[in-house]
Amino acid sequence: MQAIIVRSVSGLIYVATIIIPLLLLQNLFPVIIVFYGLIILLEFRMLAGKACRRYNLFYCSRWNYFMLSVIWIIIPLGLLALMPFIIDRVVGCCGSFLTLMAFVLVWTHDTFAYLTGILFGKNPLAPKISPLKTIEGAVGGFLFTLLLAIGLFLFSDSGMSGIFWIGGALLAVVFSNLGDLAQSKLKRVAGVKDSGNIMPGHGGFFDRFDAIILVAPFWLIWILLSWKL
Repeated sequence: MQAIIVRSVSGLIYVATIIIPLLLLQNLFPVIIVFYGLIILLEFRMLAGKACRRYNLFYCSRWNYFMLSVIWIIIPLGLLALMPFIIDRVVGCCGSFLTLMAFVLVWTHDTFAYLTGILFGKNPLAPKISPLKTIEGAVGGFLFTLLLAIGLFLFSDSGMSGIFWIGGALLAVVFSNLGDLAQSKLKRVAGVKDSGNIMPGHGGFFDRFDAIILVAPFWLIWILLSWKL
C-alpha cells in the first residue's frame, strides 16, 4: 500500500509540473522540460556507461555516444520545449493545448496498455526486450487512445480535423511503443531495472519520458502538415 501511495503522489507531482505550466504559465514549460532533460541525460549516461562496461557497443565511443544523445534526447526534448510556441506561431492558436494532448495521448496509451496487459495479457509483444509487455496490452492501449482521439475531435474546440486526431492517435501509439522498447532495450543491456531513483515508484525520469521523447518530433511534424486538413 505504501508503495502505491508513493507512486501515486510522485506521479501526480510529475503530471502537475507538465499541466500547470502549459495551462497557466506557458513560459515556464521550457524551463521544466530543460530541467527534466538534464536529469534524463544523466540517467542516459549512467545506462550507457553500464552497458559499455558489459559489452562493446557502437555508442561506446565518445563521438557515437554524443551523437546518440543529440538525436535521441536533446533534439526531441528541445522541440518539445518549444512546441507550444512553434504551434502558436504556425497555426495561430492552441499551442499549449495541442502540446498537452501529446502528453495525454501518451499517458492514455501507457495507462491502458498496462491495465489491459495485467487483466488480459498472455502473448508477449517483445519477450527479449520487455517480457511484461503483451500484444493484448498494446491492443488495449491503442483502442483507448483511439477513443480519446475521437472524443477530442467531437468535444474539443481546437479546430483540428478528425483525420488529425485519428492520425495523431496512431502516431502516439506507434512511437510510444517504439520509444518504450528502445529504452527497455538499453536498460536490459545495462543490466538494470530502472533508469534512476529520483522519481519514487516510477523508475526514473527517462522511464517516464521514453515515449514522449520519441512521439514529440513526429507529433509536431504531424501538426504542421495537417492543421489545414
